[in-house]
Amino acid sequence: MLQVPIQNTQQISDNGVDASLTTPAQPQVPKAARPLRIGIVTSRPPLPMTRADQITVAHWLAFLSARGHTVELFALHQDPIEPATQDWLEQHCQAVHWFHRPRWRGVTGAILGWLQGLPMQVGLFDDRAQTSAVRAAATRFDMLYVYYIRSAESTRGIHTPPRILAMQLSQTLNIERILTHLSVRCERWLYRLELPRMRAYEAHVWRRFTQTVLIGPADLAAVKRACQAARQPPIDNAVLIPHGVDLSQPLPSAALVEPETVLFLGVLATNTNVAAVLWFCHEVWPLVRHARRNARFEILGRRPRAAILALHGRDGIKVIGEVDDPAPHLARAAVAVNPVKAGAGMQNKLLDYAAAGKAIVATPTANEGIGLPPDAAVLIAETPAEFAAALLRLMDDHALRQRLGQAARRFVEAGWSWEAWFLRLEATLYETAGIEP
Repeated sequence: MLQVPIQNTQQISDNGVDASLTTPAQPQVPKAARPLRIGIVTSRPPLPMTRADQITVAHWLAFLSARGHTVELFALHQDPIEPATQDWLEQHCQAVHWFHRPRWRGVTGAILGWLQGLPMQVGLFDDRAQTSAVRAAATRFDMLYVYYIRSAESTRGIHTPPRILAMQLSQTLNIERILTHLSVRCERWLYRLELPRMRAYEAHVWRRFTQTVLIGPADLAAVKRACQAARQPPIDNAVLIPHGVDLSQPLPSAALVEPETVLFLGVLATNTNVAAVLWFCHEVWPLVRHARRNARFEILGRRPRAAILALHGRDGIKVIGEVDDPAPHLARAAVAVNPVKAGAGMQNKLLDYAAAGKAIVATPTANEGIGLPPDAAVLIAETPAEFAAALLRLMDDHALRQRLGQAARRFVEAGWSWEAWFLRLEATLYETAGIEP
């Protein structure tokens, strides 16, 4: 397989940055002594890296290529594939198999899947051509690696080689939490329909796989609860492996910090982020502005909804939207916030903040999948009063901001690089396949 240097650019997370020309940094790993043959199944192209799953799969492919493994990618796509995307993938995969699934076919699949008892989001991506291709190719791999539960049907009926389901997060937990903060009636109706189907699906789908990868204990506990509710055996093939973060970028200069500037970085079209930003702006920010009339709140991210755009210009709030590079904004911010109260898995934006050495205020839910040490590397707040008090404290205390930011950076340096987590995941692949590395 052809090996070429990968463009070394900024880390892009699910933070709304324009990632059209961005590819993962070159992994700093030696070649594997015994390369594997791996088939990877995904529900969309890994590039551009604009969503969490695309970011993770792109970095996973870069890691596998750097280690010398032979990879074939089986991916769905809606829009035309950019030549740069095709070139990068061909450099890192032995073969790339595309399956066009237009939006209308996805909607049709969701309806048909629902009638067959599947969750809507599984039917949305259950593609017959992709499934046939994966089945036909299965025997030439040491293992099949399926990313996200939405692609799980692609390996139905396959018994060899070993199959790994990168479930990542419990969608049951995700939907349960979203429903507690969702106000749009039609969306609540859809999520309420989806929840029992997803709970039942998560309770048994893992049994069709040799290994299941989840991000953290909360997701594993949610799947176990689903198993119990369905009177199924508890999941017994799970391994906990989170995402990583790119640590190759230099830390921003402390001299650029504006003590009264607060920043949020995240896709502004998702229900979880929209609810978080609106809660913060309506409940927390007025308390901050009452004490600090010059305080500013910058909101960065792709596809801001109308409710987010309507905040612009009010009480020092600036909706910046999509940017090519978040680094200058992160450099200016005294504090980075993650007020997310709903969702599951892990918050990539928290890793981005920590990698940039920023002082962070986050909810317990936002920190759940990562576990930055409270008070040592992050301030945890849940109520509006707690959040505002933490922000005002950090605006006034330069030394505390530095201490928290430095501790957050050390935390991710100690084991949250992409290479560190992927080496653990690779070890799981060898163990699952029964192959000595």
